[in-house]
Amino acid sequence: MYFKDDKWFESDVLIEAWHGTSCENAEKIVRNGKWKISEPEEEWLGRGVYFVEGSKSWACIWAKKGKHRYKRPCAIRCFLKAKRKEIIDLTHDYWYKVFQIFRKKLPLSKENKPNDGKVIDLMCKYYFDREQIKIKLVRAIYVPGEKSIPKIAPWSHFAKSQVQICVKDVKIIEIDRVEKCGGELE
Repeated sequence: MYFKDDKWFESDVLIEAWHGTSCENAEKIVRNGKWKISEPEEEWLGRGVYFVEGSKSWACIWAKKGKHRYKRPCAIRCFLKAKRKEIIDLTHDYWYKVFQIFRKKLPLSKENKPNDGKVIDLMCKYYFDREQIKIKLVRAIYVPGEKSIPKIAPWSHFAKSQVQICVKDVKIIEIDRVEKCGGELE
C-alpha cells in the first residue's frame, strides 16, 4: 500500500455529517446510541449507516423523499473522526483506481450490473485481512437524477450534488444535535 508511511494518510480527519431520519428515530438514537445499519448489498456504498457530508438540506430531502418518506423528518448533526488511512475516499485517485480493480474482478449482479456496495464491502475486508487496517467510513460524490437536482441558479451549470458517507464503524460517530426539517432546497 503506497501510503503506509505517509504523514498525510496518518493524519486525523474530522467530518461534519448529517443523518436524515424521522424525529422519533432521532430521539431513540440520541437516547440509546444505537444506529440502524443498512444491510442490503444493493446499498451503493455497502453495509453501514448513511450520512450526507455538511448538508442538513440533503439529509432532510432524503428523510422526506427517500425510501422511508417520513412524515416528521429530522436531521442529526454528527462529527465523524478517523485517520485518513481508515477512509475509502472515492474522490481520491488512489481509492478510485483500487475500486476499479476490485470492480472488474467481481461478477455482475442478476440484473447484469456491477454491485458497487458489494465491491466496497470486499475492499474493506481485503484491507483488514491484508493490511490490518479497519476501514471506518466510505466517502463518495453522489449526483441524483436530473429531475431531483435543484440547480444553484437557473443559468448555472452547477447542480447541487452531495458527498455521501457510509459509516462502517459506528464508534466514530459523535452526535452533536437533532434539528427538525423544513424549508430545505427541494
